[in-house]
Amino acid sequence: MDLAYAVPSDPGYGTRPHPCLHDPVLFVTNLPAFVSDETLASALVGYGPFRPKILRDGMQATVAGAIEFRYLEKGLFPCVFVCVFLPIFIFCPSAEKALAVLQARSIPNTNPPVSLVLSPFPPTSPSVPLPPPAAHPRIVKHLPAGYSDSQLYDLFRPFGALASVRAHTQFGADTGVVEFWNEDDARQAEEAMHCADVEGQNIAVQIYTPRRASGSLVDFNIAAPAFVPTSSQFGTFSAQVCLVLRAMIGKADRVGHSTRHRHHDLHHSLLSDHQDHLSMALGNKFSSLR
Repeated sequence: MDLAYAVPSDPGYGTRPHPCLHDPVLFVTNLPAFVSDETLASALVGYGPFRPKILRDGMQATVAGAIEFRYLEKGLFPCVFVCVFLPIFIFCPSAEKALAVLQARSIPNTNPPVSLVLSPFPPTSPSVPLPPPAAHPRIVKHLPAGYSDSQLYDLFRPFGALASVRAHTQFGADTGVVEFWNEDDARQAEEAMHCADVEGQNIAVQIYTPRRASGSLVDFNIAAPAFVPTSSQFGTFSAQVCLVLRAMIGKADRVGHSTRHRHHDLHHSLLSDHQDHLSMALGNKFSSLR
């Protein structure tokens, strides 16, 4: 790293520094040789000043190297006010921002598509992976239309170093996900930004806990309001069945934790206790539909 090229980072922004990135340089690995420096630079537009230093000998199918940035992370000035008292800082393009936003993103104008593999660690064999963040991801809902990853990064970076930022996710076009490295930073951001006004939109910030795929009764939240419709013609019927199912799940949870009944015994116990209630709920409704 050419120390004359780098500008010392400003420690006055963010609660904690990045845990892995200490110099304004990112290392690129597994880059197909057909991806030129110019094409690589097109993926980094908006994150400069930077200069790629990719080692090429014309013989290898993949190449590696480094991208030297002018800044590690440097805040500029408060420019937007969220709610009333919360200033949002715009950050200089930097190595830290590129790592959080561009990691695993496709490089423009590559066919077949090539994902950008970035790391704060020099290439080694075996490679050194980034450690997982110590914070739970936060979902950010009701983002303004067309909100970008870069904007979402700028919105949350004042609270601490970010591991990953995605403004567009499988949760919806207006729902993003941010990952902090530190849980305290994430909690502070959630408390400060929940219900904040962003470009006329009141965003919602909440912790994201992935749903388990075990299929157990614990995963099925029958108490959620979405499972108790009351406004349709089947509302009373649905509510009755849900109440019975809640009782069954409650007993299943108590039995499962207090004893070690076999599945057959538990199944028989639940049905014997609640079949009359279910039959009544189902029978009454279907009788009224005849």
